[in-house]
Amino acid sequence: MRNILSLTSPAQKLAMAETEAVFAPLKKRIDEAVVKLEAQIAESEEGGKAPTEELAKGKEVLGLARDAKKQVTEAAKAKGEVSKNGAS
Repeated sequence: MRNILSLTSPAQKLAMAETEAVFAPLKKRIDEAVVKLEAQIAESEEGGKAPTEELAKGKEVLGLARDAKKQVTEAAKAKGEVSKNGAS
């Protein structure tokens, strides 16, 4: 993703703005789902409700998601493209 200030045509600026408008709510929904999954994993660990394999897989997926989000955020920061609210 390029810095929106470096875009020259109105069509490019519009496309970038529309893309950001779509991805910001999507990122929020994903973040909320991660929080919910973390809570479910914690609850299952405490209550012994889920099989060990399922808990391990859930933890693995959460770890991968955190790593991917960190990489994307770091790449955006390196390019100076993270917005004020932290969305990339």
